Amino acid sequence: NACRSWEHLLHGHTYLFGNPTVLGNTTEQQRIAAFKQGKTGYPMVDACMRCLLHTGWLNFRMRCMLASFATFNLWLDWRAIAGHLARCFLDYEPGIHYVQLQLHAGTFGGMCHCYNVTKQARDQDPHGVFIRRYIPELASVPDAYIHEPWKMSERPSCRLGGRRWSSRYPAPIVDDRRTAEASRKVIEAAQRVLYEAQGLAEDSEEEMLRLALEASLDSSNTLQSPSEEAASNSKLWEHQRLAMEQAEDEELQRAIEASLMGG
Repeated sequence: NACRSWEHLLHGHTYLFGNPTVLGNTTEQQRIAAFKQGKTGYPMVDACMRCLLHTGWLNFRMRCMLASFATFNLWLDWRAIAGHLARCFLDYEPGIHYVQLQLHAGTFGGMCHCYNVTKQARDQDPHGVFIRRYIPELASVPDAYIHEPWKMSERPSCRLGGRRWSSRYPAPIVDDRRTAEASRKVIEAAQRVLYEAQGLAEDSEEEMLRLALEASLDSSNTLQSPSEEAASNSKLWEHQRLAMEQAEDEELQRAIEASLMGG
């Protein structure tokens, strides 16, 4: 469990991966509450959490992003959010939930899943349809600012239920770039030390991909017609896809086995 390498940094439910000032003036309870309520100031994170609170479901990528944001950006111990997410997921299964949560928090498995939440927003919801659906405060924000509303001259807001006062969307609770940079340095360094001690190769996935490429190229050394070349390229990409899937499956299986042995 690589997490033991930075356990000494744990204060309450917060890992101090760097100078506490990087977290700004927020308290631990404020960060936990903002995460649980979908009020972190990062549209995709908040839309996902509010969707989860409303429907009880999120796709796999967005579940991973929430775990990543809590760990790498809010510096929270995965155990601080485990119960909340478990209560939200309609498909909650302990044997999957806790393994996946720890895996994406970087505590084992050798993978450092630090998501850029703004990039995820642009990639997964380019026009802000999903964001506007679950964050009414951003309903009237133009596309140019929907993923980074803090760049607007005034904080966006909305009025609900005929109330006179408006509900304003919060500013980012932390600087996602600074917090991610500090936490990744600690976690990646701890993982490297652990793997070197265990004699594990960090580039196992790349090695499998290389072997697959070589195997596919062995039969393509002669001149080919355009149609033959297209078919060969198709096989090549299929080899790549299968090799990556196999590597990911084996990595996850090793992570699950390590978790079960540790428990």
